[in-house]
Amino acid sequence: MCLHNLPEEIILHITKYLNGREVVKLSHVCQNFFYILQNEHLWSTISDKENQVKEADIFSYAKIHAATTKQKLVNYHAREKFSYIFHLSIASNLKNCSYAYQNLILSDKCKVGNDGRNLVQITTTITNTKKRNWSITVYDLRHHGFHAVTVNRPLNIDLREEHEIFNLDLCAILVARYTAVLCFKGTGDDTPQEMIAIDLTPGCDYQELWRDVIHDWGQFQLSRLFGREVYKFDLLNNSIETHDIRTYDKLSTLQLVEEMRYPHGEISGDGRHLAIPGKMSNDNSPAVCVWNVRKRSRKFLYPTIACCPFRWFEKVAVSKGKVYGLLNRRCLFAWDAESGNVLFKIDLTESYPGQNQEQPTFTYLSVFNNYLATINTNPSCQIVYQVGATEEEPSLKLVLPQLNINWLKDAMGGKAEVRVCDVKMNDHCIIIQMLNLTTHRFEALLIRMDRLDASTVNSVGKCCIILNSAGLQIPGQLILTPTKLLNLTPNQMCMYDFLM
Repeated sequence: MCLHNLPEEIILHITKYLNGREVVKLSHVCQNFFYILQNEHLWSTISDKENQVKEADIFSYAKIHAATTKQKLVNYHAREKFSYIFHLSIASNLKNCSYAYQNLILSDKCKVGNDGRNLVQITTTITNTKKRNWSITVYDLRHHGFHAVTVNRPLNIDLREEHEIFNLDLCAILVARYTAVLCFKGTGDDTPQEMIAIDLTPGCDYQELWRDVIHDWGQFQLSRLFGREVYKFDLLNNSIETHDIRTYDKLSTLQLVEEMRYPHGEISGDGRHLAIPGKMSNDNSPAVCVWNVRKRSRKFLYPTIACCPFRWFEKVAVSKGKVYGLLNRRCLFAWDAESGNVLFKIDLTESYPGQNQEQPTFTYLSVFNNYLATINTNPSCQIVYQVGATEEEPSLKLVLPQLNINWLKDAMGGKAEVRVCDVKMNDHCIIIQMLNLTTHRFEALLIRMDRLDASTVNSVGKCCIILNSAGLQIPGQLILTPTKLLNLTPNQMCMYDFLM
């Protein structure tokens, strides 16, 4: 019996002794194998067996690719196979720093916002009669490069007539669940605000979904997006409202308390917990108020050391039921979000001989699952930590003991003085954004997640990207999606696309 005439059951049984890459090659042996080895259950089993982390956006792209292929090959249903191949390819490209570069020029008349899936660009134009118009461009980040869904489509929206005298500007775009919320505000103390939600669902013609108007004292109103909900902070009435981003239905109201003055530092949330840094009213000491949004319960989180009134939490982050707070003058605390118990403390204040205090430093606090990265000025201090998964195990594991500033200098050639600006992480890599003080350029170092247990620094998979940031004094905003690295600067957005 010829190989290509083997029964389907035998061919599928053979795949149990092969890995995914080998099954892909086997499917290309002949047409019979090609169609038999499209089996959805087979590829789902292979993905689970190899512990492949499935990204929803990559799977969506695989569905689109499978639908296009099905138009040519009617009986070919290979969604799971394409998903496996794309996940494998993107992971390999991230690890080997193989990417396609594109850039998008931005004018001072436009704003951008994204949720990792849709990139929304709103451009403002002024007519001869001084009337302002807005147009929208939407890119689908799941595809190759800047895949334009629509380009410069006029938006049928107008600000309230009485607000035109305040010359409200578009200050931010919040994007989630195929919805873009345009946030307009003025510059004075008592100027109003408007939020207008635009439907990004394909075929919905970018119609207005809802509108919220704040008539006065706009500087006391803050709007943020955490998870898929809009958080509206009313500092005059000491309350926080959470709203569904598509319908603007009110989901909950959190009442702020007078024991703390809010906010003092950056607010953080993950859709379940909300962390607000502030100062206690009685003694001006720093603290963090964490809310369980669904239960509407709160706790105050305090540092374990006595603090003078001039210290505050510059950054807070929430992830996996833990709250992290970066105290200025460099000390990091972690608490359990429900019990409020302190899990650990990291002192980041140690100096070293010859340290130049005039060199620029940057403040960042990055958390991904149970990985943690934060600022330090000690070249021997760890950059990335792995946090124990439970409150009973509040441990810190050195992800790679050699991963410190001194190691970064060696990775950059050994001669460059560097300052870490930010750290981004996903399931495949760690991206460290740095300022090279020798070349005065911003650079990104990619470190493979699967090589973090390497015994020596030289065996760690790493590569460097020169970020297109000439002439900039501050780093661009790094945005890491499942398939791309974006570097957003005031005049352009650079894309490093690993979906090749």
